Amino acid sequence: MEIEDRSVDDALAGVEGEGARGAIKRITQRPNPRVCRVVALPAPNDREKTQWYFQRYAPHLPAGGEIVLFDRSWYNRAGVERVMGFCTEDDVEEFFRSVPEFERTHIAEAPW
Repeated sequence: MEIEDRSVDDALAGVEGEGARGAIKRITQRPNPRVCRVVALPAPNDREKTQWYFQRYAPHLPAGGEIVLFDRSWYNRAGVERVMGFCTEDDVEEFFRSVPEFERTHIAEAPW
């Protein structure tokens, strides 16, 4: 894989076990760790719970020439967090309103 000035971030979906983590392991075996990194955000702390949901992810987004693999996607808000009761239905509705604009902005601002 050749990395130029482009940035790549990806969230891999999979089932537990050899799903997403197995794919991440295979992807990260070869690239230089300074170029390719994995981000697995822990549960939000009390301060982070008061922030805009995507604020936790933004500092980890890649710069030009970097690859970032998110072990836990922001789509957890609509799936796991919802099912496990970690967020309210209002939180989920706000997520669905916000995610398209967040992703469009991320793509538009990417250094390609």
